[in-house]
Amino acid sequence: MNLKKNYSELYQHWLAEFDQIELTPLFQEDFNLYKKYVNKIKATDLQDDDALKKELLESYKAHFEFLLEDLLKIRKIKIMNAAFSLQEINLEYILEPEKLLYQNLIRSIKGYEKLKKFSVIEDYQSDEMVIEFLPSVSDKEKSKIESETTVQVIDEVENTNLEEPTKFVEPEVESVVENVANAKINYIIIRFVKDTPPLVGIDLKNYGPFNANDIASIPYKNAIILLNEKFAEKVDLA
Repeated sequence: MNLKKNYSELYQHWLAEFDQIELTPLFQEDFNLYKKYVNKIKATDLQDDDALKKELLESYKAHFEFLLEDLLKIRKIKIMNAAFSLQEINLEYILEPEKLLYQNLIRSIKGYEKLKKFSVIEDYQSDEMVIEFLPSVSDKEKSKIESETTVQVIDEVENTNLEEPTKFVEPEVESVVENVANAKINYIIIRFVKDTPPLVGIDLKNYGPFNANDIASIPYKNAIILLNEKFAEKVDLA
């Protein structure tokens, strides 16, 4: 193990990531190599009693760990900023977990924007209907309407049989939703190998539609069906 050379490789990548606004390419084989460097030096133990050498080794260990952890943190911030601004990034230059983070954020933000736009339109239409269909009522007419309404309410109350309490039947849908919410559901990360229509998971959440190479975390029971039907393949994050 060439300690100085390995440290220099990791440091140069960290420095480039720190200096640039854009994401630097980080392929899985490069990440595995950096991780191997860190694990090797962490497992290294000097048999020599020289205090200076031991101190130098501990310093190298701390610096190796810092560079790798900080490299991933910087990349995470860049990916989140890109997603929040709906900026496209090259998915071939990032790790699988980073790709999953970016795609999930993009879907969530786009879904929120659509929901917000739809809600604004609904509120606007609702206000228009109130303005359009609400008739103008004079003070005399208001008094007459209030009087008639009061008499009608009193008659309904007097005719109500208070001896028979109203029975409330809990809808079955609420029971089903409650059972699903309380159930423990396992999730699995998969990659879609072809375009797949939307589906409803066993957790009653909507998923999809998906394009080829999309990555998603969905309930295990739903994933098994997609894997068996060759719509997707399992993603190994180890």
